[in-house]
Amino acid sequence: MTKWTMTEVEGILPPPCREAKNADGQIPQELFLENHKDLALRGRNWINETLNQSMVVSTLVFSIGFSVVFQVPGGFSQSKGFPIFLSNKYFVAFIVVDSFFVIFSATSILVFLSIILSHRKEVLLPRWMGGQLLLLSSILATLLAFCSQFSRSI
Repeated sequence: MTKWTMTEVEGILPPPCREAKNADGQIPQELFLENHKDLALRGRNWINETLNQSMVVSTLVFSIGFSVVFQVPGGFSQSKGFPIFLSNKYFVAFIVVDSFFVIFSATSILVFLSIILSHRKEVLLPRWMGGQLLLLSSILATLLAFCSQFSRSI
């Protein structure tokens, strides 16, 4: 965060003023950081709250998709142990979409966890957006899985 603010301050100042000191002996970057400590702290807290909420949602979505693997629609054959609807094309579509669903949600969990554990906060926004995109993709895959099973029952 500090490097980003210094870069921004340097970008708006003419080169001769970047190292100039005020009456208190502070250069522009130091003054900027001192005046915006509260804003930086609030931003950091907001980011942490958002990451934690995203992590909870990703975990819930993953647990739903993971449980579907063990409780497939129609159940399992008692004699062979395979799903009863294995020859049904809608069921196969359901299984394929559910696998994407689980993969996307698990990857979003890993992305959010890597952001939380990361010490480099400069790349936070692109990774956070990638995690949100993966989470959205897993939710869309959930809808597709539902639609595939709904169309089978019609």
